[in-house]
Amino acid sequence: MLAWLTGDRVIPAAGLRGKAVAITGCDSGFGFQTALSLAQLGMHVHAGCLTGEGAKQLESRHSRGKASEGSLTTHMLDVTSDASVAAFAAAIAAHSNGALFAAIANAGIACGGPIEILPMEVHKSIFDVNYFGVLRTLRACAPLLRKQARSDKKFRPRFIAISSISGSIAAPGIAAYSASKHACSAITLAARIELNQFGIDVTAVEPYFARTPIVAMDWARQHQHFLATSEEVQAAYGEGSKDEKVAGLNKLLASPLTMTPDFVVENIVKCVRRVALRPKYPVGLFAFVLLFLKYWTPYWMFERLLKKDAKKGVVSEKTQ
Repeated sequence: MLAWLTGDRVIPAAGLRGKAVAITGCDSGFGFQTALSLAQLGMHVHAGCLTGEGAKQLESRHSRGKASEGSLTTHMLDVTSDASVAAFAAAIAAHSNGALFAAIANAGIACGGPIEILPMEVHKSIFDVNYFGVLRTLRACAPLLRKQARSDKKFRPRFIAISSISGSIAAPGIAAYSASKHACSAITLAARIELNQFGIDVTAVEPYFARTPIVAMDWARQHQHFLATSEEVQAAYGEGSKDEKVAGLNKLLASPLTMTPDFVVENIVKCVRRVALRPKYPVGLFAFVLLFLKYWTPYWMFERLLKKDAKKGVVSEKTQ
């Protein structure tokens, strides 16, 4: 009864068995584990990997897992390339008779640094993966989702974008990432309305901070970005201690508010299994806390919390 009231009715495993699902960014993190989980449910998983090593590790892990009626096929995929994404969709169509039950746009990258210090090419590369990569995947997979909708009226096919709570809460030091995720969430909201006429559901999963490879910091690269700016910018921002930055990141990773990848993957799999999808799914207790603070407290108060982290110095190679 509760599932009916909340709109969280679940498609039975038998209803998913044999259906095709496409996932981008499967070399590691959420994509890697989601691919394995959906194969265990009996789905035919098409996992897009950027590197041969990532594809090899995923195949090896799948072969060592529990036997299931599902399958997992890896594809080399660069979501920044129109041709690569088109080839990915064509390979899926050839394998699944042109139909696709779910497409999960998971591929994402991040690079920290103040807006002025992060080079323009890095701003652009983050958008090329986190926004345009989602857009390319959506455009390539939409015809396959439409065919699925025409052939199976029982359960709606779906497009799921892995966004971030950072798209709603723009924190200092990750402006480019936040902006790209804001754009990602925005396009899924628009696509949700546009694709509804074809019987396709669309949603965005917006996790809080999780322990995945995307959070690893390349401190040397950040310092190079700092040194490439003008003397005026360097003087304005100053240099901070690498030890302080590492300690801060480690504290965040150790926090009970920081999620394990498994918890986020569980929520992604639920989006594949739900009969009907809501527009967005924030994931993690602190995601809801942040949204509450943003919308239900005076903005000057919420902003003051963020300003504390705005100027702590750009990381340098020196230690204390």
